[in-house]
Amino acid sequence: MRRLVFVLWIFSIGLSTANVYTTEHFKIISNLDSLYVRVLQDNVEGYYENMVNRFFDVGWDDPLLIYYFEKQSDTQAHLGNRQKIHYGVYIPKENAIYTHRVMDKGGLAGLGTLFHEVTHHFVRLNYKNPPAWFNEGLTCFLSEQSRLVNGVLKVGHPNLWREQALREMINSGISIDVRYYMALDTPSFYKDRKNYHPLRALFYWVNSIGKLEAYLQNVQMQGYGINVLEETVGMNVSQINTSLLSFIQTNCYAGAYIQDYYSANTFEEKEMLLNSSLSLMPEYSRARLELGKLYFFEKNHQKCVETLSSLLNDDTSVEYKDANLYLAKSFYRQKDLNSALEYYHKALEYSLYDEYHYQIYFWLGNCYAALNDKAKANHYFTEFLANNWEPDRFPKWCRFAREYIEEKDF
Repeated sequence: MRRLVFVLWIFSIGLSTANVYTTEHFKIISNLDSLYVRVLQDNVEGYYENMVNRFFDVGWDDPLLIYYFEKQSDTQAHLGNRQKIHYGVYIPKENAIYTHRVMDKGGLAGLGTLFHEVTHHFVRLNYKNPPAWFNEGLTCFLSEQSRLVNGVLKVGHPNLWREQALREMINSGISIDVRYYMALDTPSFYKDRKNYHPLRALFYWVNSIGKLEAYLQNVQMQGYGINVLEETVGMNVSQINTSLLSFIQTNCYAGAYIQDYYSANTFEEKEMLLNSSLSLMPEYSRARLELGKLYFFEKNHQKCVETLSSLLNDDTSVEYKDANLYLAKSFYRQKDLNSALEYYHKALEYSLYDEYHYQIYFWLGNCYAALNDKAKANHYFTEFLANNWEPDRFPKWCRFAREYIEEKDF
């Protein structure tokens, strides 16, 4: 992890100021707290290191500009009339990305948006005149739902809302025809946003059969024709369509069930949807994590612990950190503070790339305070206050930590 936390200059944007931070491959312009930007730097540098020599041959030496603001309206104010911004945009002639943390209508743009635009830069540098279907399909697959776990990028996960939309397409009678999608020219591709869904699924499928790196190399040498895909995967287009549809109806639909779960109302319906997801993909750790969390919020701690404990066998999983976190919360509620501490510490160990890792410091301090271990409580409350980049969100936590530190005599 190579980070240079170096503020170069400050400029005005709207009514706020933005600092510029330089890392080895990026220059980040942001009006967010420097503590948040620090995590952002670690993520983009980690993403870069995992992309080069794994999926792309060519990287870059001149830093890519990232304009990363708090709100969508901040980004739009900086762009002015040059470009309408939604989640994010990559502007090649400026060697720049524009995105933000929070959407104006609520919700987060997320790291996936930033990774998405960074991937577009990789594609531009590594491929000559890539068609839109290739550019967007590959970019969506590599960036969406991909996260760093102790420095290693984990790719190949369903993107829940996209899988739900893909299922609706198929249920409405739209067929999965790879030849059709690969023949789309750029205007035709962008005319219908639904085209993104099956093309992300195509790259997801190619990766699942272990052929993605080979396919990308073959495309560089032989071009974007469907024959290159057929030769790489050892199937004709009819067989590809059949295999891809089967893959979508298992792996992608498993993700769609989780998206359904988020809008379900009753416990019974939520549990059924998560179990439906697991019936399609039994090793789907995201579904198992959500099921464990569901039991946690229902205060069924026995089932919570049973469900989440099954995720602890793979510490390379994206869900490993949260499985430990919710196990810790469950044991804390059961007043088993020593077990809670064990899992909180493990969650902290795997939270290096998580912008909300500061919260774990508070929970550790709280546990140690309950055990009357004043020195350790003081340490973790101090870490919480030092790493909390959004103090206005948890004023009671901040007040409790400060009062504990100030009132205890060590």
